[in-house]
Amino acid sequence: MEKTRLLIVDDNVDFAQNLADVLELKGYEISACYEGHRAVEMVKNTKFDLILMDISMPGMDGVETYKRIKEISSGTVTIMMTAYAVEDLVEEALASGA
Repeated sequence: MEKTRLLIVDDNVDFAQNLADVLELKGYEISACYEGHRAVEMVKNTKFDLILMDISMPGMDGVETYKRIKEISSGTVTIMMTAYAVEDLVEEALASGA
């Protein structure tokens, strides 16, 4: 049986690695990256079942990253997450289908 493949995208490297470690222990196949442009490139080359994406990242934020990924892989489920109050970005993400 093939493992569920997850991509974690978060500019907080420690958080991303900790989350990856926990999810690997639960039996998921995990990839992680720390900025939006890299996430888009990874999705071009690999099919992910689920993406856990930070909304607030420097450079390309999670909403813009999500929009670009949706163009490449429209069926990939994305869960947006953040530790900050960014209501405008949350609304934009929801309006885009996240």
